[in-house]
Amino acid sequence: MKILFYGWGMDQSLASFETVCRHYAETRELAEMEISYVNILDLDENMDYRREIGNECDLIAMVPSDFDYFCRHGYLADLTPFIGESFNRLFIDGLEELVTYDGKHMAIPTFTGVMGIIYNKDWFRKAGIPFPAPGWSWDDFMEAALRFRSLCKEPEQYPVQIAFTLDILESVVLSKGGRYVSADGKSVSGYMDSPETAAAIDWVHRLISEELLSPYSQSVLRESFEQGNIGMMVTWLYDIPQHQLDQAGVIGMPVIRGGNPAALPLPKMIGVSSASQDPERAYRLLEYLTCTENEFTGQQIDGQVYSLKHAAAPSENPVKAFIREELRYAKAGTYLKIADWYGGLYDRELERILEGKPAREALQALAATVALRYIIQ
Repeated sequence: MKILFYGWGMDQSLASFETVCRHYAETRELAEMEISYVNILDLDENMDYRREIGNECDLIAMVPSDFDYFCRHGYLADLTPFIGESFNRLFIDGLEELVTYDGKHMAIPTFTGVMGIIYNKDWFRKAGIPFPAPGWSWDDFMEAALRFRSLCKEPEQYPVQIAFTLDILESVVLSKGGRYVSADGKSVSGYMDSPETAAAIDWVHRLISEELLSPYSQSVLRESFEQGNIGMMVTWLYDIPQHQLDQAGVIGMPVIRGGNPAALPLPKMIGVSSASQDPERAYRLLEYLTCTENEFTGQQIDGQVYSLKHAAAPSENPVKAFIREELRYAKAGTYLKIADWYGGLYDRELERILEGKPAREALQALAATVALRYIIQ
């Protein structure tokens, strides 16, 4: 049995993944268990590592941005005959769409994070505003941001932090009724450059011009927030340490008044290679690895939950409990539809918006660039 494990940096789940796979091999007397780890960050950015898969493996553990590529190029086997209707019984509500391609189950979700808002409770107390509650609106968000302005006494203090990058902005776009790409992932024109998407990005740009939004990059955001310098931040949620729970709270993205919640998830997943000589045997390993209680499914990873419904630990961080609930509103992000979305390649057009280019015009140019690269791939 051969397994390819793709990850960003040193994946926290790799050690437990290997342990469970090798235990399975020993108890089933499998002759071989070969696990190859590929750190995508170490690869030449011009190298298309996905084309190297060939016919060399049985299971593929992948990062979200590989899912659509692997499906379109036929690298993954259809798991529907194996998992069938039991998917929704086993896994957290909202995840099925994320691992489905052309109506077929193509992978099993493992660890999943979600984007949301972490807020400073002290800022809300000082401004005399109730803490955000589920279903809060963008009007509520703006009211808080404006009232926070009077609390900013130092140059490094800002009411809001939203990094002006496509991945972070996508959560705002989705919750304001826009989207970057069609639901089937086959079209960007009319979506990425739609009036709704442009209006959402224009709104964030106005926050910058009105000095409601911190100019700090996402990389220093957590530190700045924990120092008490940010009132609210849009971010990939992380486990708030126990001693900070009195000062920090977590809430989902606001909605358009009367609209529906939208959560942007970041799921890792594992599929059976279409080149496996024995896909049924490969699926049995996958099922043991991902659908049973073991060291892998029980691992605690910062800002992520394991996708099984019964995998919740009794003492898990409250942020993890929140993520589980928020995944009910999951919408597949662009990284599940377009390969290399997180490479930063497309953020350059956003810089032109910051320089004064109208958002709709910049997004039309961006849509054309993405469509060209997507079709080529």
